[in-house]
Amino acid sequence: MQNLKEKAGLYFEKNALRYKEDYYLRSKIHPKWIRHQIILQLVEEFIPLRDSLILDVGCGPGLLAFDLAKKGYQGFGIDISDGMINLSKDILKGKGWNFSVGDVEQTKFEENKFDCVIASGVIEYMNEDLTMLHEMQRILKPG
Repeated sequence: MQNLKEKAGLYFEKNALRYKEDYYLRSKIHPKWIRHQIILQLVEEFIPLRDSLILDVGCGPGLLAFDLAKKGYQGFGIDISDGMINLSKDILKGKGWNFSVGDVEQTKFEENKFDCVIASGVIEYMNEDLTMLHEMQRILKPG
């Protein structure tokens, strides 16, 4: 039997383009855009240095990373779906962001690497929360 994370991965792999178009491109008043704008504001408030390194876990089609790149931030995006990673790479070529398929519970990044980790719309796809939260704590810089 598949777990919740595996089911989500299969769904997003199959529906990556439709997800991007339905939730992001068709309606600028969709709740995902409201959340998107709030995250941008929080990053600017709490991570003011543009040379700070950001990780966007569950990066989806890369639209948040795109807007962070426009503000001068650099970083990485990981997602369980290869389809989402391909969409992210397409819109962020040469923008200082790198993307790869990855598991938010085992990122393979070294300890204390990131100034900020964004996990927007991810935790609800985990079978349990603590493994992911411990991994985020491990790769975040102290403070």
